[in-house]
Amino acid sequence: MQLDFIGNIYNNSFIQGDLFDTPVARKPFTKDVEEFFHSVNSNEIQEHYNYWSKITPEEPEQKFQRYLFAFLSVHTSYQNNVKAYIRIKDFWNWMGNEEELRSRLIETGVGLHNNRVRFISAFSKDYWQNRKTDYEKKNSEKWTEYRDRLESRILGLGLAKTSFALEMQHPLKAQCFCADTHLFQLYKLNQSKHRKQYKNIEDHWLSWSKMFNIPSYIARSIFWNRKQKQSNCHYWAYCLQ
Repeated sequence: MQLDFIGNIYNNSFIQGDLFDTPVARKPFTKDVEEFFHSVNSNEIQEHYNYWSKITPEEPEQKFQRYLFAFLSVHTSYQNNVKAYIRIKDFWNWMGNEEELRSRLIETGVGLHNNRVRFISAFSKDYWQNRKTDYEKKNSEKWTEYRDRLESRILGLGLAKTSFALEMQHPLKAQCFCADTHLFQLYKLNQSKHRKQYKNIEDHWLSWSKMFNIPSYIARSIFWNRKQKQSNCHYWAYCLQ
């Protein structure tokens, strides 16, 4: 599928949302983000689009595994994230057995073992009991409303990692945004000090993704992969296949 990449639409007066007090004050904080969108090229978009098109999950079991990956991404490196996920992706062999789950997580050295066991165990039970009624997006919901509803239900993920789970499930459609520490830094903000700016950052990113006709998660993946000097997400997402 070819994408219609939109270029040369930069508008110096464009400021989305109420990120800061005045347009003059806001501009320095959004400048790097806007320059990033201008730097993205159609080849990068197509490369990422093609990759995620091939590994978009369809079955409930695959979607559940995306949540597992998100739980394991909290406060760890992507390398440990992948290592731990590979160890527990066969959830049918440990579900209902917290000691088995704990043992597997400890083996990987991913950290936060007690909390991860507690959070993943509670989520696993709730997901499989209520998947059809509570874990699917309702037609009337915006993506951010869907994310907020899940975030209030799922213990241990928060806004960013709930967004990440949905990004991995719906990489070409999800209109929510995992604003991690790297994205806060791109906005010249400190994640620990400026958490209240999360949704303002999200609004700005989603608006610019829409302006450039780039799926929000594809844009975020391009940003992250440039930092890692990678052309697509295979170096970590191979474990999702």
